[in-house]
Amino acid sequence: MKLSVYYLLVMLFALGLFLNSQDVAGGEGGIDVLASSPDGVSKVYGSVTLMTSENQKLWIENGIKEISRVIVESPFRYEPEITWHSNDVVEVMIATGSPGRFSIFYDLRNDLVSGEMWFVVAFDERRGIALLGEDRLRLVNVFTDKEILEIRLSDLQTTAITFLVIEDARFDDNGNLHLRYTTNAGGINKHVVKSSDID
Repeated sequence: MKLSVYYLLVMLFALGLFLNSQDVAGGEGGIDVLASSPDGVSKVYGSVTLMTSENQKLWIENGIKEISRVIVESPFRYEPEITWHSNDVVEVMIATGSPGRFSIFYDLRNDLVSGEMWFVVAFDERRGIALLGEDRLRLVNVFTDKEILEIRLSDLQTTAITFLVIEDARFDDNGNLHLRYTTNAGGINKHVVKSSDID
């Protein structure tokens, strides 16, 4: 008796794991609230919320002007990861399977939606600049898709996807980009790209 109850519990657990793995973000349950702006209030629009629906579109909505803005139209398999870089700039990262991922940025103040930015390593919200690490390191204005600078590091470990060998990347308060990366020799090196070289 105890053994059959144990097997039944194991089977139910396995079934639950299987059904959970089959779920698609924003599935048949209607509308899901994903994330609100950091303090719950955007400087521009008031209460702002990212939402998804059963048709897997992701949109942003607010309670003051009653606008809705679709920012991701294509279906996505995994729950998006939301990062508010400020009260008015949001990044929606969508995984496409290991290690694939792309981000879409939305600027509420100027009502701007970026295209798909693959393998975002760092983002400077003040200038709308992202460091992308797909086949090379490059700085791009996310809302115009204009390449600003390609970063060439002679000792950067060779790999198909550069994103995978970047240990850390961040913009400081002065707009300088700080990088830590894996070298061809297997060590870790640092590099700083000056703000004056980016502008």
